Amino acid sequence: MVELYRIRQEQVEIMRWELLKPQRETLVATLQQRLPHCVGNLSPEQMHRICDAGIERANSYDMTSIENVFVFIAATLVFGHDFDRARDLAWVDAIFGEPFLEEDVRAGMLIEHARIAASEELSSGAA
Repeated sequence: MVELYRIRQEQVEIMRWELLKPQRETLVATLQQRLPHCVGNLSPEQMHRICDAGIERANSYDMTSIENVFVFIAATLVFGHDFDRARDLAWVDAIFGEPFLEEDVRAGMLIEHARIAASEELSSGAA
């Protein structure tokens, strides 16, 4: 059987880029507004890569609302690129090891752990 149409990988990437564009632009603007200290030195290309990866990773945990994807990307900036894969940390496993948590619960737990980390960092800096 002869293949009439074959989509090249470059075409798939362009389609993916276009599909994510509205979400990405919203996330970039939100990150610049709410976390300027974390993203101020990043180029537009770096911001787009971070957002694309964050959208995909957050979606893999059923975090799909724009606000919850923002929380996931913010946590990535605070805790590091692979923080969600550090299952040796009890709080990470509690958030990402449980497949049936609702996305708002996951996001809330991430926010809480970011607050705890910030509080600990401020406490250790004051000592």
